[in-house]
Parts: sequence; C-alpha cells; structure tokens
Amino acid sequence: MRGGLVQMHTSQITLLRVCRACRSEPAFVIDLVETGVVKPEGARPVEWRFTLQEQQRAEMAAYLSQRYSLNTDGIAFVMGLLEMNRKLREQLRAL
Repeated sequence: MRGGLVQMHTSQITLLRVCRACRSEPAFVIDLVETGVVKPEGARPVEWRFTLQEQQRAEMAAYLSQRYSLNTDGIAFVMGLLEMNRKLREQLRAL
C-alpha cells in the first residue's frame, strides 16, 4: 500500500503518456502547462515528467474541454473553483 502512495507523487509520466490518457494533442497539454493547470517537472516538454495527480488533472481538463468546449483559461477557472469547493468541503467536515 505504501508503494502506491509513493508512486502517486513521483514524476515518472511523460508528455506522450499524458497526451494518450487525455486523448489530446501535445499542444493541448502544453497549453495546460502554460496556464498553470498542470505542473510537470522539467524545463522543456521533452524533459517534462508528470505525477499521477498531474495526469489526472490533465484528464479532467481534457474532459472539460471536450464536454463543455472550454478553452484553457476557462479550464483553469473551473478547476480553480473545483479545488476551492474541495477545500471548503474538507473544512466543513472538520467542524
């Protein structure tokens, strides 16, 4: 079980694998990185490595783009709202 937690936070996933998971072109994922929706490690796209959590964020972004025809700025806005909602729910549970 512990190995699964470690794997989730290590940066092993390539840009190509994220593109396949999202069913998107590299330009889409590059736009997500440029707008801060996902944050890989590495200086250039060829060097980028994503965590599983970042890949999942990219997949959610692709879903929002495909389902609701959102551009990357819209995706960033919606994902920010979703994150805020998650944090508020956590705070409510703690009360």
